[in-house]
Amino acid sequence: MNIESHANTSCNGKESECPERRIPGVSVIVPAYNCAQTIIRTLQSVDRSLAYCKNQIAENLAAEVVIVVDSASDATYDVTCRYIGQKNGFQIIQNQQNYGAGPSRNSGVRHSQGDLIFFLDGDDIYFEEHIYLCVDQMMKHPQIHYAHTLIRIDENIHPKWQQRIENSVPINLCVRRWCHDLIGGYFEQDVFKVCRCEDALYRDLLGTFFSGLTIKKETVQHFRYPGNALDRQMPKFSLHPDAGMDSLTDAQRAVMPEIHKIHAERADQLRKVLTHWVNFLGKSAAI
Repeated sequence: MNIESHANTSCNGKESECPERRIPGVSVIVPAYNCAQTIIRTLQSVDRSLAYCKNQIAENLAAEVVIVVDSASDATYDVTCRYIGQKNGFQIIQNQQNYGAGPSRNSGVRHSQGDLIFFLDGDDIYFEEHIYLCVDQMMKHPQIHYAHTLIRIDENIHPKWQQRIENSVPINLCVRRWCHDLIGGYFEQDVFKVCRCEDALYRDLLGTFFSGLTIKKETVQHFRYPGNALDRQMPKFSLHPDAGMDSLTDAQRAVMPEIHKIHAERADQLRKVLTHWVNFLGKSAAI
């Protein structure tokens, strides 16, 4: 397995040669909208990945799964409730209206407590090693703020787009809670219901202001379904990015200036906060 770090690391990957570390708690956030046919497979994959992680790290690993049913019009809520049953560490939240994936992820985080946050959509899956590999690397490299893995997509995707997808979606991501909170979570403004790019902009802020680590192994699978984001953009994804194919609708194109403005304001705010803390810590060290 190859590890690509975007910051200096202090351990060589051998657990026995790294200092003793506190085991972080894990929260998996699952937004679910009209996925009654797939949610069981998704949650089973989370169950298996958590069990593997506990077996590798510690049986008493604090772990929870928060499913946020986003006002689904199908049986997603009932199917999920039946699967959860009396399981420990699972909770379900039901939105009274459809807010979208970004706000649902934020809601799930607010109802969770883990130090490390994972995200998985209700129609995708984790492979068994996913949570363990991320937790292991985040423990070994405490200066790393987030880690992400490679994604399996069984479609004709150009390699350049494959890499861009892996750097923009949330399902292959593990992020420290304080980083998520400092970013302000996913964007929730109404314009993101038109152009659903809040996940890509969240990852952009992470990559701009924090140190990341790439685990070069496919540990999650992203599926194509009629009408989902992957399906809508497949004509573009099958070509080289330089082909210049635009998959935006007229409505999406119209709101892009406002989205860029919102993103720039969030980035500027984050830059000011981080600059303040860097200056404060520098002065404290000098005292």
